[in-house]
Amino acid sequence: SDSYGAVSAQLTERTSTGGGLTLVISRQGVDFTDTGISEAVCGQNQGCEGAADAYGSPAVAVRRASGSTEPDVLVHLTNGGNICCRVTLIYHYDSTRSAYERSVHFWSDAADSGPPRALGAQQQVFFVSDDGRFRYRFGCGACTPGSIQIWQDRDGILVDVTRRFPNLIEHDAGTWRRLFLRQRAAEYGADGVLAAYVADAELLGRGSAAWRVVHVQGQAGYVTRAGSGFSSAAQFYSQLSGFLRKLGY
Repeated sequence: SDSYGAVSAQLTERTSTGGGLTLVISRQGVDFTDTGISEAVCGQNQGCEGAADAYGSPAVAVRRASGSTEPDVLVHLTNGGNICCRVTLIYHYDSTRSAYERSVHFWSDAADSGPPRALGAQQQVFFVSDDGRFRYRFGCGACTPGSIQIWQDRDGILVDVTRRFPNLIEHDAGTWRRLFLRQRAAEYGADGVLAAYVADAELLGRGSAAWRVVHVQGQAGYVTRAGSGFSSAAQFYSQLSGFLRKLGY
């Protein structure tokens, strides 16, 4: 459970008597109840049962949305998969209807990395995650991190505002470049780590410099090592370039 001002929220887990997940939001003494949470997480998957997220974020958080004095309620859930798929339900109060509207943010193969963070001069609330679309594209799931993503809650919708935080992007890019240099000689290489580095560099407008690094490493034999899944460095270059272009990097 969590609270902010006159708004509090409590999530009830499934018990031995059944009943599924239930969220109760109390606002100025009036309760709003949602018993359809499992359906939002699992859709029509009959074998799925939504559960509170156990990956760092609190299951329930009440936070003020950007540009609003009214707090939103955020519920972090998982369908039980190893990585995929976690979701965040966002409950935004609609004063014209005197009711809460629910939106669903699917994190794909990524997730927010812990509790919401206060960033920027005004210390507004943001979620920091990685881009889950990279996972498995350039190596195994654990071998392919995504570039940093930063999300802001705007009236109940998470909006990608990553480019507003170049210092965080630069730190992320440095992390992946250093990790690549440590792992590049491994049996399966570190192509996925290199992909995340290039993506961060593209966000910073330094893509040309990053691609020079890629080509130098390729010429030295550190790209697409045996077991990487790529037949040649040229194939890796082509797939990464097309992938980044498709995603808007």
